Amino acid sequence: MSELTKRVLLALALAPLFIFILWLGGGWFYGLMSAVAALIVWELHSMFSDKGITTNPYFALLFLAGGLAFPILNFPIEYIYASLLIFIVVETLRPPHERVLASFATLFSAFYPVFGILGLLFLRDFSGDTSTGFIVTLILILMIWGNDVFAYFGGKTFGKHKMAPLISPKKTWEGFASGFLGAALVLIVGWFLAADLLSLSLTELLPMILLVSVFGPVGDLFASKIKRFTGSKDSGKLLPGHGGFFDRFDSLLLVSPSVYIYFSILNML
Repeated sequence: MSELTKRVLLALALAPLFIFILWLGGGWFYGLMSAVAALIVWELHSMFSDKGITTNPYFALLFLAGGLAFPILNFPIEYIYASLLIFIVVETLRPPHERVLASFATLFSAFYPVFGILGLLFLRDFSGDTSTGFIVTLILILMIWGNDVFAYFGGKTFGKHKMAPLISPKKTWEGFASGFLGAALVLIVGWFLAADLLSLSLTELLPMILLVSVFGPVGDLFASKIKRFTGSKDSGKLLPGHGGFFDRFDSLLLVSPSVYIYFSILNML
C-alpha cells in the first residue's frame, strides 16, 4: 500500500471523528487539541534529541499547560512567569554551557505548538457565537486541506520553478499558486452551504484565502526546515502516511493565529 493511499484512508477514517468533536466544542475540543499539542511537544523533543540537543520535555509540557490555561484560568500569566523563572534558574545552574541551545529548543517546543493551538481554540469560540465559531473553524481546516491538495497536484502537473529547493525540493511556485484556488473553492462552497448560519459575509471571509494560502505553506516549510536540521524524515510514526502530529498540524499552527488576529481586528473596526 502506497504512502498516499495510507494517507487518504487515515484521513477518511479520522476526519469525521475530528469534525464531530469540533462540533461538540467545549471541553471535548479543548481536550482533543490539548492532547495534540502535548504530542507535538513530545515529537519536537524527540527530533531535537536525535540531533543531540536534549530538551527538557517536562518543563516544555509545564509551559504548554500554562499557555493552554488562558481560556479557563484566572492566573495563566502568573503560572507561565513562575514556570519560566524556575526553568531559567535550573538551566543556568545545569552544566555544560552548550545547554543554552537545548534551553532555547525547550522554549520553542512549548510555545510554538501552544501559539497555534490557542488560535484554533479561540476561533472555535469566536465572539461567543457557537454556530459561527464551528463553521469558520471547519471551513478553515477544510481550506488548509484544499490548499494542500491543489498545491500537490498543481505542482505535480505544472511545477517548474522551485519554491524552496534547499528546504523542500518538491514545492514549486506553480503549486503554491494552485493552492490559492483550492482554498478559494472551499471557502466559497462552504459559505454558500452555511451562509444562513454565519454572522459573517463572504466579503469578510475572503481574506482567509490569502492567510491560509500564505501561512499554510510557510508553516509546512518551517516544519520541513526543522526536520532537515534534526535529520528527521517525519516528526513521528503515529499517523500512517502522515508521519506525526507535527507533520499533520504544521500548517494549522501558523494559519489559525493569523486568522484569529484578522477576526480580532475586524471586530475592533
